[in-house]
Amino acid sequence: MGGKGKKDIIFLVDDDSIYLRSIEYYFKQKLGTRFNIFSFLSGEECINNLHLKPTIIVLDYYLDGTRKEAINGLEVLKTIKSGRYNTNVLMLSISDSLEIANNCIGAGAYDFVIKSETALIKAHNIIENIYKETIIKRRLKSQKLLYLIIISVLILLYISLYIIHKNSPYLFD
Repeated sequence: MGGKGKKDIIFLVDDDSIYLRSIEYYFKQKLGTRFNIFSFLSGEECINNLHLKPTIIVLDYYLDGTRKEAINGLEVLKTIKSGRYNTNVLMLSISDSLEIANNCIGAGAYDFVIKSETALIKAHNIIENIYKETIIKRRLKSQKLLYLIIISVLILLYISLYIIHKNSPYLFD
């Protein structure tokens, strides 16, 4: 979890409102106890809400179904990855183009899923893997911090004993 009692956040981004509601329903059923799930109909809305610090973003590649001037998922992905956002992005697309998939992975997407009958199951499995990796990274980070504190205390103790010994050499005889 993001903190004690605090749920991690997932963003779902798709310009097809019907598809967006269906994946929102699916993921709330599967993941709702562990995540707060937010849905957005445009990449711009997603970008404007990055301050919420989502752990995972499920992002459609084509986002110009309702507004032709809307930025596409690849541009949203590039914006996310160019900032200081520590989030994993799972790209979804109706296209099975290898070039699009490679462009997304090359721009920093965690994975790429083609929209199909099994897309939500695949996406759910990928989200579970991302979450497990996130938990492991958090534990490692907290362990590193603990080790750093222990080493710092030991160094301070050593320095204190050294200073005491220098000032009172007969104290330890």
